[in-house]
Formats: sequence, C-alpha cells, structure tokens
Amino acid sequence: MGTNYYLCKDDRRIHIGKSSAGWCFSLHVIPEEGINTLDDWVSLWGQPGMQIEDEYGRVIDIENM
Repeated sequence: MGTNYYLCKDDRRIHIGKSSAGWCFSLHVIPEEGINTLDDWVSLWGQPGMQIEDEYGRVIDIENM
C-alpha cells in the first residue's frame, strides 16, 4: 500500500510523488514545469500559499515531508 503526495495552491494540485512501504520514495519530475530534482520541489514548498497534502487530504508540514 502506498500514499500519494501533492503540492496544493488554490484549486491546483500537483503530484509530488508516492511513498510505498518497503520502497524508496518515488519522486515525480515535471520537466515542462522546471521540476527536475528534489531541490526544485523543496523551493516550491517554501513559497507563500503552498500546502502539501497526502491523497487523503491530510496536511503535511515541510519538515515531515
């Protein structure tokens, strides 16, 4: 079983990746949006109005992500 994570702002939801038990985190890259590395994601997470949520709608803070 796994959990998907999303970056949310307003009504937009961008898939960050998936965590599955026993597997490494599967990071979603989106080259056409300039998201190619974990560092690209981290810089987005810190922007005003951004929120990280799991697929169940639970808010995840940056430190726990």
